[in-house]
Amino acid sequence: MIKKPETYSELVKWFNCTQIKKYYNVPNEVLEEIYKYLLEGCSVIGTSNSINIYKASNPTPFKSFPVSLLPTVSIIGMTIINNLLKVTYPASHYSSSSGGSSSNNNNNNNNNNNNNH
Repeated sequence: MIKKPETYSELVKWFNCTQIKKYYNVPNEVLEEIYKYLLEGCSVIGTSNSINIYKASNPTPFKSFPVSLLPTVSIIGMTIINNLLKVTYPASHYSSSSGGSSSNNNNNNNNNNNNNH
């Protein structure tokens, strides 16, 4: 059984750890192990098929858990560092454009001003 969080920092780490279940098929035992690593100051990076544990300033994971994304989830990955949780979603294929009519109106106004002089 996991130790109950006693500080705010521990509570945030536990909350972030439980958020993993929103995105991945992962057993509770693995979540408890990940939580222990977070308490030790490790970082967690999740990909589409694994959750990797990193110690500070080491670019190679020292522990890896094979996982799969939930069927309804479309993310690139997840990162937990200290008390920060970041979920990375695929880039949107939509782009918005604005301001075209505004510059056109400015040109019309300038032309009108020039014609009046």
